[in-house]
Amino acid sequence: MKSITVNADFPDLNEIDNYYPPLSERYKAYDLNPDILGTYQIREFPVEVVVYEQDGIYQMTVPGQGLSAYLLPDDMMNFKSTDGNITMNFKQNEGKVIELSMSLANFGISVTGSKN
Repeated sequence: MKSITVNADFPDLNEIDNYYPPLSERYKAYDLNPDILGTYQIREFPVEVVVYEQDGIYQMTVPGQGLSAYLLPDDMMNFKSTDGNITMNFKQNEGKVIELSMSLANFGISVTGSKN
């Protein structure tokens, strides 16, 4: 068994304590590229996606839209939200992260964005 998630369907004041091993431990298994952190202008809608790190865990938010999530790494450049509804794939050019592809299963849409 790779991991355990508890209380996934219940509101929780501290979502990150619902995982074993802890999210911070899962991150240690990957050599993550900190260049994915930053702001991405979405092409399909007039919004931005901000990817940031807090307490060693990558998170995403869409400011002003009420959408945010903790991110679990699938590998160095691909992530999913802890609830599995958001997938994020980052693309590089000459070693620099330049683009984001994101699928939102709850809304049935996929979007792309360029890093600011």
